[in-house]
Amino acid sequence: MPTSQSKNVNKIFTMECIESSSVAFVDHISSGSDSEFDLEFEVDKAMKLLLPSASKEVYEKAYDTFKEWCNKKKITVVDQGVLMVYFSSAKMESYKPSTAWCIYSKLKSMLELNDGVDISKFKKLQMLLKRKSTGYRPKKSRILTLEDIYRFLKEAPDNNFLAVKVAMIVGVFGACRRMELVDMSVDDIEYIEGGIKIRVPKTKTKKIREFVLREGSEDVLEEKSSLVIQF
Repeated sequence: MPTSQSKNVNKIFTMECIESSSVAFVDHISSGSDSEFDLEFEVDKAMKLLLPSASKEVYEKAYDTFKEWCNKKKITVVDQGVLMVYFSSAKMESYKPSTAWCIYSKLKSMLELNDGVDISKFKKLQMLLKRKSTGYRPKKSRILTLEDIYRFLKEAPDNNFLAVKVAMIVGVFGACRRMELVDMSVDDIEYIEGGIKIRVPKTKTKKIREFVLREGSEDVLEEKSSLVIQF
């Protein structure tokens, strides 16, 4: 039967083995595996996935513009006061309030990702932007009424406006966004009995959407349904 002294020796030996193994593992991570795995690079890559892919460049441009301004002013620490001065600068004053809020939104995401600064907590900055929006009335875009759409489809000459008509039919009746139309191809259009099935491959929600244009539902659709396939 092992004595208490031999048990202590075995315990010490075991602890030394564990310690030496841990040191060897840490050394392996900090030296030999650097060429295979760059933690800082991987973290940066993962962070960039948090930005919306469709507007990633726009977000980065807003951030770069702000950082250039900080460098010119020799500002190294971003706080609420710095941002209030930035949004009160002559360049920002030339923007519409809606544009200023848009830039605020982009900087909120980029500063939190890159600098760890959460500007959503800057209440005075938000008060400043709200004050600048007082009395502002955005211009409303002119839109086509349903009657205008039907009139255009029926009366505009096909030899000049065929592509526009096709885009309008698909876009209006499928409630498609601009980029959804751009990302579609002829492979996404299928002629079926009683109409045309259209597949929207790339949507804002990342889910494929389908809809059907039924012949005979409106005269204009019946007239132009074959043109969709030709297009």
